[in-house]
Amino acid sequence: MDEAQQTTLRLSVLKTALAEASTVVRAYDTKAQIAAVGYIFSLGIAGQIQTYVERDITMTGLSIAVVWAIFMVPILQFGLVLYPTRATIRGQKGSRSGVLFVEDNPDFSEAELAEAVRRCDPFAELSSELLRISQLRHTKRKRFIRGLVLTMIAYAVLFTSQVLGA
Repeated sequence: MDEAQQTTLRLSVLKTALAEASTVVRAYDTKAQIAAVGYIFSLGIAGQIQTYVERDITMTGLSIAVVWAIFMVPILQFGLVLYPTRATIRGQKGSRSGVLFVEDNPDFSEAELAEAVRRCDPFAELSSELLRISQLRHTKRKRFIRGLVLTMIAYAVLFTSQVLGA
């Protein structure tokens, strides 16, 4: 295999890895949205169960705040999965010309962009982009799992309060 074919193959591998990482990032956004909506609906169902349980409890301001925190934090956590975007993840400065992510410099003119494309090193650009997208994927994964854990804690608290109150 000659050098040109090897270069083409390497670029193809980088492009494929970048596409896969980008797909996973978008999938975490979708999962977080679905999980948040499902959690909100399940709290409604759990609230209906609560209406069948006879209890005489006067709630203080502090207990109301605690209950709200326990049940609202998972929703906020799923929202945080959506927050880190491509623009919020910063890579190493100086290693990129901004060709793959023009929003880094929205004032690029067509001539400046064309010149940046001529000067760029495709390996450096794709490698840097892959690192940034991988960081974004990792951040979204951690936040999504944290949201699931917080959801399970909220369900456990709700179940325990209903069982103990019955």
